[in-house]
Amino acid sequence: MRLWDSEGNPIGSPGRGHQGGVKSIAFSPDGQKIVSGGGDGTVRLWDSQGNATASPGRGHQGSVWSVAFSPNGQTIVSGGIDGTVRLWGSKGNPIGSPWRGHEGYEVKSVAFSPDGQRIVSGGLDRTVRLWDSKGNAFGSLGRGHQGGVWSVAFSPDGQTIVSGGIDGTVRLWDSKGNPIGAPWRGHQGGVWSVAISPDGQRIVSGGEDGTVRLWQGGDWKTWLQVACDRLRDHPVLVKPKTQEARDAKKTCQKYVWSKADSSTK
Repeated sequence: MRLWDSEGNPIGSPGRGHQGGVKSIAFSPDGQKIVSGGGDGTVRLWDSQGNATASPGRGHQGSVWSVAFSPNGQTIVSGGIDGTVRLWGSKGNPIGSPWRGHEGYEVKSVAFSPDGQRIVSGGLDRTVRLWDSKGNAFGSLGRGHQGGVWSVAFSPDGQTIVSGGIDGTVRLWDSKGNPIGAPWRGHQGGVWSVAISPDGQRIVSGGEDGTVRLWQGGDWKTWLQVACDRLRDHPVLVKPKTQEARDAKKTCQKYVWSKADSSTK
């Protein structure tokens, strides 16, 4: 694990301890601590100079693919090859039992919501899953990716989740795990990482094709614009047969489509 300044100069000596590749690293919100997850199945803590500060957190049966700090810096979440999501205290002590739900498939990515009350995980079972702070699953099971989910992230307001998958798509979900609009396509290969800008206006993705792509984000009306425009010609909205579909069409007509646009009537 190595530290660098903003100009690319190394800071201090490499942080050594993992007996295998370092799969994921994250800073605490105050910038004073670093957590890392490794191929040796451990979660390790370091200070801002790269010195180990606690005994390694052991529990995962295999590689730890993703780690993240809670917004208050007091809790760490990790996801591993063993299909579990685990919580740790700020000193590397395990909290509670592992969370199981990804059906034994690897958990590739985990993230805290901005309020620290929810966690999202993405796994090789092709799902995006939501958990409360006690490890209880809630909301809808996010299904849609035609392959493993490699990266997940919350928007700054906590109302939207973005995911990237091995199917080459970027997808949006609401705070309860329901899909928003159609998948975003552009990468010629798997999407390995996604992030949302601090102002929520842009999404960035990195892929197997060697490209970094930027996507326009925005507030809820921007997300609605994306969803409605992509569904404009879908049979469900062209000739809605259920009350739910009729309500969706009315929402699109009210907030997005021009009332003069005869194609929406």
